Amino acid sequence: MHLKIGNVYTKVESVSQEEIDWLSISLSYKDNSSFFRKGKKKYINLFSLWDLTFPSGLASVVLREARKKGFIANFTDMRTCPSTPDPLADLNWLRDYQKDAVETIVKKTRGILWHCTGAGKTETIVGLTRRLPCKWVLLVNSSTLMHNAAERWERRHLEHTGEAKRAGRCGDGIWDIQSDFTAATFQTIARSLDGKGKDLMEYAEGLMIDECHTLPADSFYRAVNKAKNAYYRVGFSGTPMARGDKKSIFLVGSLGSVVHRVKPDTLIARGLLAKPTIHLITVKQESHKDTWQKVYKELVVDSSKRNSEITRLSLSCEKPAIVFVKEIAHGNNVKKALEKA
Repeated sequence: MHLKIGNVYTKVESVSQEEIDWLSISLSYKDNSSFFRKGKKKYINLFSLWDLTFPSGLASVVLREARKKGFIANFTDMRTCPSTPDPLADLNWLRDYQKDAVETIVKKTRGILWHCTGAGKTETIVGLTRRLPCKWVLLVNSSTLMHNAAERWERRHLEHTGEAKRAGRCGDGIWDIQSDFTAATFQTIARSLDGKGKDLMEYAEGLMIDECHTLPADSFYRAVNKAKNAYYRVGFSGTPMARGDKKSIFLVGSLGSVVHRVKPDTLIARGLLAKPTIHLITVKQESHKDTWQKVYKELVVDSSKRNSEITRLSLSCEKPAIVFVKEIAHGNNVKKALEKA
């Protein structure tokens, strides 16, 4: 078989029926998300029998495993590099592991950076844009992260060049694209994939995904696949391969494999993180709702049993204390329970 590797998809040519069957089996999995559906579970196949393509992030895995299987497998890289790495880029303000992560992407051109909380991913993001100058787009999950990343990029640019330059922002009611770096929210892009969201994705020569473990969600995955000109593709996450629904294969397909890792122990040893003590508290509950959203609302947001346990723990722990929640409604319920207690 011969693989023609593109930015988003890889085309398989000169392939036998045996190799097609192997690709179809190897790039499929049983869909666990049918937990909330009636009927038989279905199989999800990332190899298209219609046009003999699969997501390019899996190309290196396919080549390796095909050769192990005894198939003759070669490839041609059809991608076009938008620019050469800047050898004069000043990265001395980065920590050593951040520099190493940047240089890994310079070499690999794509991949997932498995960096724990506290590793300073925003600094790494800025370092990547300086070392690999091109039209970068960063996708994040909230407008707060969008503004923080843009402000950090502007501050670092001013510090190192003496030039005040604006980073782009797309989200929070703003649509402002800048050539060097634009931070955008996934939600904003997903809502306009037939228009300017699609245009921004196609504009990108380098694409970075924050909290990339969320990428397999249908709307996010479709958005990332629109970035047909993004040669550099980088994901950041502290838990990239921890999904229980097996959809991490979509993450690897879009961005490539994990190419660099920073563990909490590394940062704890340097005094950059406090060593945590974690206690898991189990609250047994049952639900017969038919969607994840309804289950989450019943057993988390509005659960008196679970919120009572949160209240008990909050009252008994050392102060000051923080209770993290995902939804505002849940925070309001916990707040009321604490005030009542």
